[in-house]
Amino acid sequence: MKIAFVSLMEGQPWGGSEALWHKTAKYSREQGNDVLVSVYDWGSTNRYIKELMDIGCRVHSRPLYSRNKVHIRKLIYSLKNKILGTSRFYNHILKFKPDMVVISQGNTYDLVIHHTSLKDSLILSKVPYFIICHNHTQFSDIPNAAVYSGARSAFENASKVFFVSKRMWSFVERQLCTKLKNGYLTWNPLNLKSNKLVKWPENSDSLNFAVVASIVGGKGHDMLFEALSTETWIKRRSWILNLYGAGEGVEYLKKLAVFYGIDKKVIFHGHFDNILGVWEHNHILVVPSSIEGLPISLVEAMICGRPAIVTDIGGNCEMIKDGVNGFVAESPYTSYIRYALERAWEKRECWHGMGLLARSSALEQVDLTPEITLYNKLSSQTL
Repeated sequence: MKIAFVSLMEGQPWGGSEALWHKTAKYSREQGNDVLVSVYDWGSTNRYIKELMDIGCRVHSRPLYSRNKVHIRKLIYSLKNKILGTSRFYNHILKFKPDMVVISQGNTYDLVIHHTSLKDSLILSKVPYFIICHNHTQFSDIPNAAVYSGARSAFENASKVFFVSKRMWSFVERQLCTKLKNGYLTWNPLNLKSNKLVKWPENSDSLNFAVVASIVGGKGHDMLFEALSTETWIKRRSWILNLYGAGEGVEYLKKLAVFYGIDKKVIFHGHFDNILGVWEHNHILVVPSSIEGLPISLVEAMICGRPAIVTDIGGNCEMIKDGVNGFVAESPYTSYIRYALERAWEKRECWHGMGLLARSSALEQVDLTPEITLYNKLSSQTL
């Protein structure tokens, strides 16, 4: 079987949304399939792509225009996409003559906004294609007419559409005014070397909060900083906020921490691969995001035995029950995040037990080998 995997993520060279297609491509190749992967050319080949090349996957690199000027890049890409069509960017995929194409999207409508020629060519060629949706803006307006019509045809013509949360699936159906009978839920692979319970950090002099997320727009770091900037939090409570992640917003957040007077309490660790190590030193996860599908960091924290403070965004409340295994901010705004933080602080003696409940509930729900499950659903299409 010949399978093509296409990653449409262009915001950064790698991220959480890449793990599922990457592991599925690897597993597909290990099952003896001919695998092609199509990704953006970031100027160097990262270790994940090298890993696929080493086991015999073919790699197609697409040009990334003006990568230091995001808005100009998107404009140029859009114009070239319309003028040159599929032959310039995606003809290599069709020449591969795949039995199926798997499209991984960072955001729900990437395919129909920035890659219309690919969508149209797949529909015209009648090559079975599958869409994976990782992220969706919950507070969305009435969809643009062009996006609406293009997205509806793209989703309805797909063999299967995979979502990482029930809420995302529901939002897309609302925006497209149609029931997606070809919709399925999927999990993302976890970045854990083992699924063991991580010992509670009892010897810490302060309570340690952790945010494990790329430092980019929509992740809510700024509102969390504001929520923690009251005199009570700064002068009367012993806590540390550990940030694990990299991104274009690092320098801004460092200045913002100074602005709010919490720079002595916020530690920037950068990108951090050792997730078990994160939870050896932290008591609770904070997910203050305004945009999410279902954060991998949330599932990982729960598996490690940690509760979480989350916003009611994406699939967060499919995992966290307020006051049981974590705390929920009803909306991703400072006042709601602050109220959730206050309630959590008042019940800080319960965090350990809540973390054990979080672990138990996660282990009951999570698919620990989603790449195998996804591969089996892809394979069933050819039977």
